[in-house]
Amino acid sequence: MDNEILKESISVEELDQLLNKTSQPAFLIDLMSREDFAETHIPGAVNIPVEELKDRVAEIPDGRNIIVACKKGLMKSDIALKQLRELGFRNAKKLEGGTIGWFTIK
Repeated sequence: MDNEILKESISVEELDQLLNKTSQPAFLIDLMSREDFAETHIPGAVNIPVEELKDRVAEIPDGRNIIVACKKGLMKSDIALKQLRELGFRNAKKLEGGTIGWFTIK
């Protein structure tokens, strides 16, 4: 079970590298509410609140690494990851520690 969790998550350092790739940067989805997103978010993130994810799947590009992030990297990220996998996005992962983890290191 732990190995499966590790495969489904990505560290802040790994995300930083993926976001800075010039050819195909990762597509980062911030799952927080619009209000929380407006307050603070990882640069380059696209705000798709978790409850809107299935309705806005057309906005998610095919063939890129998809990273989902919520505040702590827990429940909302797990829900979104499960939904994305069910929709066929095999290249989706969640950010370990969420946006809090990002801003702790960055």
